[in-house]
Formats: sequence, C-alpha cells, structure tokens
Amino acid sequence: MKLACVLASVAALLGACAAPLEHAVPADAAAHAAVGAPAAVAAPADALQARVDQLCAAWNKPDSPGCVVGVVRDGDLVFARGYGMANLEHSVPISAATVFDLGSTSKQFTAACIGLLAQQGKLSADDDVRRWIPELRDYGAPITVRHLLHHTSGLRDYLDLFLLAGRKSEDWTTRAQALAMIARQKQLNFQPGERHLYSNSGYFLLAQIVERASGTSMAKFAEREIFAPLGMRDTHVHEDHRLVVPARASGYSPRGEGGFGIDMSDFEQTGDGAVMTTVVDLAKWERNFTTRQVGGERLQRFLHEHGRLNDGSELPYCCGLVVDTFRGLERVSHGGAWAGYRAQLMRFPQHKLSVICMSNLATIDPSSICSEIANFVLAEHMSAEPRPRERTQPMARGAPPPAPTAEAMLGYPGVYESKELEVRAEIALRGGALFLGEVGLADYELPVLAPDRFGNPGFTVEFARDAAGAITGFHCGTDRARNLFFAKLWRE
Repeated sequence: MKLACVLASVAALLGACAAPLEHAVPADAAAHAAVGAPAAVAAPADALQARVDQLCAAWNKPDSPGCVVGVVRDGDLVFARGYGMANLEHSVPISAATVFDLGSTSKQFTAACIGLLAQQGKLSADDDVRRWIPELRDYGAPITVRHLLHHTSGLRDYLDLFLLAGRKSEDWTTRAQALAMIARQKQLNFQPGERHLYSNSGYFLLAQIVERASGTSMAKFAEREIFAPLGMRDTHVHEDHRLVVPARASGYSPRGEGGFGIDMSDFEQTGDGAVMTTVVDLAKWERNFTTRQVGGERLQRFLHEHGRLNDGSELPYCCGLVVDTFRGLERVSHGGAWAGYRAQLMRFPQHKLSVICMSNLATIDPSSICSEIANFVLAEHMSAEPRPRERTQPMARGAPPPAPTAEAMLGYPGVYESKELEVRAEIALRGGALFLGEVGLADYELPVLAPDRFGNPGFTVEFARDAAGAITGFHCGTDRARNLFFAKLWRE
C-alpha cells in the first residue's frame, strides 16, 4: 500500500431511517425460544420490535450488510433480531446465531482476565509492566498494569504506528510484530498517569501479560475461565487469521462507485480486540454482571473501578468499560470498531436493562441505535434531552501562512528514515508544492501550515534543523502516536 494513501486515510479519520420493511430478516427461532418471553420488556413487545425495525430499516435488504440487535432485561435476552445480510456473496441473512467481531468492545474481556488473575494471586494491577514485558523500554517512570487498564500509560498506539508504517488492517500481522513495534518506541506521548489517551497498545500488552502470568494464551485462558463457565459456546478470542469460524458475518464498507466491498482484517493481535461472539452469547456475559457467576463481586468491583490521573482526578473510563450518565441514568458501555465491524454493549444497571448492537458495515453506528432503543424503553425514567447547543459564529480566519521562498523549498526534498517504524519516506518538490510518500511514490500533498510546518488536520510534518539551519529530519504523528522522528538520509 502506498504510504501516501495511508496518510490520506489518517487525515480523513481524524478530521434518517426509512419506514420498516414488511419482511424483516428473522432472528434464529431456536435462539428466541431459549432466551425468554419478549413481554418482560417494559415497553410492549410489538412496539419495541416496530421501533427497532424502524431504526434498522435502511439495512434490512437482501443486498446490504446490516446488524443484529439484542435487548437484555433482568438477565434474559428478551429481544434478538437480525437485519440485512451476514454474507452478500452467498445471500446469508443475519440472525441471532451470526458471529461478529466485537472490535474494542472486547477490552472488557481482557480486563476480566486480568482481574481473575489478580484474584488468583498471579499478578497485581500495581505491577510494573516491565515485570511481565521486559522488552518494553524503560522510560524513566514506571508504567503499571493499572495504567494500561485505564489508558493512562502514555504508550503510543500500535495501530496508528502500523498505519504510519504502511500496514493495512487486511495485512497479516502477528503479535510478535506488534510487540516489536511497541518496544522500538523511544518516547511516550506523555508521562504515565499524566493524561488519559485511548491506546490499543495498553490492552494488547495486557493480553501478553495474561499469557505470561497464566502460562497459556489469552484465547485459552478466556475460554477456560469465562466463556466455558458461562456457556458462551459460540465465542472465542480470534488469534489465528486462518481459523474457520462457522456463521461468521463478513465485514463490509461502502465502495465509492456504489455497493459494498469486503473489509476484513488478518491481524492476529489480541487484547485490544479480537473477541468474536453472537448476541445470544453476549447476553450470557451481560447476565454475569447480575449473577456474578464468574469472578464474583470482586471482579465486578475491579471492572467498574474508575481510573485516576496523577493529580487525583477521576476518569469515566474504568477497566474495559466506560461508566457515565445518559439522560440522568447511570450507563455502563463500550463501543468497538475494527475493519468493517462495529459494536456497542450498553447497560443501564439501575433498571437491569442492556442493549446490544453488532454490525458488519463500517458506516453503521451501533451506539446511536442502542441509545435510541434505551430512549424508547426507559423514556419514563429519563430526564429531558439536553437542548442542542446554539451555533456560534465561526472565528474569522487569519491570513494564510506566508509561503516559503523557492530557495527554502529546495531544502526539504530528500529521503527520510524512522528507526521506530522501520520505514523510509520521501519528500518531493513538484510545481512548488511538497509531497510525501514511499520512496519513488511521494504523492500525498503537504500544504503549508507555518514556517517549516506542513500537512493537514490530523497529520502534520514539522521539519527540524541543526544549529547551522540545515534540515536534519522531520517530526510527525497522530494524536495517539505523537512526535515520531524521521532522520534525513540524503537529498532527492
């Protein structure tokens, strides 16, 4: 993949429902029979189905990917229904038995594995991470397991690092490669505990800690300690990209020319994602928050423990769960997005209600769907919706930055190298503008932002100079992987 295409993707990333269809794609009938009576929902069952049908109507077609929706009340899955297709090539509809990739919604399972190991006395949340991952660089201040759990470690996000190194989600990458990438990083985004910044590196490293503390892979540990005891027979941690997964939904993204293209990943990293499951199995995990069958009360306290910064301020992010309020009600949730999959698991513990949505189309927003369902079911218990903020007049833009002189522009082109990413890049000058990309393929334009600073929102390049004024390299990065240095090797 061209580096320029990757950079364009980075910049892009950072920078109404139709009437219900007459024939909805049905959920698996056996799953319905096993999970209880829809009448347990506070809203009438037919009204609930009509509302969910309406929310998901846009995708409930034989030529569209879609989603599955589940509602859990008092520990029972009282509603489960699929919309759209699990596989467009074979015309397989989505049902309650369809397996989806949870993306980052998987993080709560990783945190649960850590909590169970702490109960077994095999590790502590206050352990220095380097006790378990000695490959990690010593940054002068200890990074603890707790920092990883709460996204306060300061570690650069390895997914962004992979992206900047030109690796796509559909490429095959291994856990060893991800660990090596993290271990090569010379700097943190900030000192441990100083800030909260979501980092997939932390949860990937937690999976490595689970493996080293338990003596088995996280996939096997989670199966033994969580999935099997709860009867989650169709759930696993996906650590082998070649593994055949019965009833798995294919992931899709829209194509620019219309229709859909396959959007799947061959990454083998676990911990930050990689749990595959069904709505029926996920309801069994939800039930555990009430029954405490796995982990007891101690695991529940562990998962719901709020993170804190060095200054003592409390974070809404706990351990793979976000605890906040929604229209006056306590809410526990976590979303997920990976390749063409999207997911949300949203719980309202005071009312023993949970809403699940998993999709196989990158443009579906399960968080909005879950929120709308919660609005419908719990309307009488919720406070009024906040008024939308009034729009303020946009600030007047200042004058554009002065363009570098033609002579100054001649100093930028050349070949640059990042030791941390193990990649080379080229800066080229064409028609008075700078372009960045792989050597020989520099076609991502870098507009002028300021003297020695070029780029776009979400991705900038800032050139460094020595005492004599000669360019020695440039710094670049994303919000989750900051200040990466590319040293200049030679001129174009």
